[in-house]
Amino acid sequence: MTDKPNTQTRYKKSAPGAALNSSDHSGTDAPLVEPAHEERISRDERNLATYPIALLSYQAGAGKVIHLTRERKHPLTKKTVQATWQVEGGAQLGLPTPVDEAVLLVLIEISREAGWALDVYFTRYNVIQRLGWPDNQESYKKLFLALRRLQALTITSENVFWDKSSSAFVSTAFHIIESFEFVKSRAGRKQKSNYQHDLPLSHFTWGKVMWQSFKDGNLKPLNLSLIFSFRLPVTRRLYRFLDLVKYDGKRRYEIGLNKLCEEYLNIAPAKYPSVYKNTLNPAHEELLAAGFLQAVDYQPARTHAGEKVVYVFGDIQTVRELAEQQAAQQEEDALKTACDEVWGSLPEETRQMIEQEIMAGWMPGMAERLGDPDSIAAREHQRLIRVAVQRDYPTEVEQCLKK
Repeated sequence: MTDKPNTQTRYKKSAPGAALNSSDHSGTDAPLVEPAHEERISRDERNLATYPIALLSYQAGAGKVIHLTRERKHPLTKKTVQATWQVEGGAQLGLPTPVDEAVLLVLIEISREAGWALDVYFTRYNVIQRLGWPDNQESYKKLFLALRRLQALTITSENVFWDKSSSAFVSTAFHIIESFEFVKSRAGRKQKSNYQHDLPLSHFTWGKVMWQSFKDGNLKPLNLSLIFSFRLPVTRRLYRFLDLVKYDGKRRYEIGLNKLCEEYLNIAPAKYPSVYKNTLNPAHEELLAAGFLQAVDYQPARTHAGEKVVYVFGDIQTVRELAEQQAAQQEEDALKTACDEVWGSLPEETRQMIEQEIMAGWMPGMAERLGDPDSIAAREHQRLIRVAVQRDYPTEVEQCLKK
């Protein structure tokens, strides 16, 4: 018996799941954090977005191994090479769970803010906050266990990581996290709770392969606000993969159903397509409801037996656009601050000369409105001062920007 291809495009919009109130994520499918009012744009390592390291189950799989083999194009020769990816968890700890994977995304977020340092310092409370977990003993135990699983993880790969210096793929075995240490508050320090105010002395060290990939820029923007709002682990896994495809410029994407599920989502092989669809359909509904996808269609594959999944991405603002807007705004704010600093350092006589130059081109009566800082005249006055500073003192402005 075989399943008939379901060619109906899915437009169904489902309501987002309820926000997480419990401290225990281990047995429920719920959003990891409350939906944020502002986007949290972090980064995702490209290989981790396409090669899974964690189970889709909340129960750690002791003794289980993830082993994937995939064909890919060599960036220089364009020949097909075989990439292999094997993930082994600690003997007793097992493979990471979706909760552990969420912790990893937060660690990447913190590392980006720290300038991609090899050794990253943090407070446990800050990590708990970013994950949206309650400030209690259970959350700290869960964080400790997540870091233990991530540190014990061993990944062996061939033709996956690209070495820029030698322009070649590397075969390597590595840990994502080499080591970590939790440090509690100093004795005698006044605290509001037993957990909230540990000093930023806890730290972790990235594995060298992972850290070098960060430094080589093998990254893409990732909307943490969106990914943490999804209810299902399979939705979060599928979103990371499809978001990479979308980020690379595709508006429509198709992939074999079996290939997607087995090689990219780490779903166990199934005899019937309906088994895969039953897992994917709830994830599709979440991605459609979020506006990330406009449509999903199952169609017969033309080049091989079986079916393919066809995705049409939504018209919502992409993560790339959000990241570019944020970067542009940060540059603009930095430039304003630098100009204001240079302006403040100029002699009074020089400032008066620039003011006279600006006022000479103004219409009568405009100067009287400068007393109101929110007026159009006041804002235009500040803009013209910054333009003059950039024009006359470019070296000083550049020095301020480099601070």
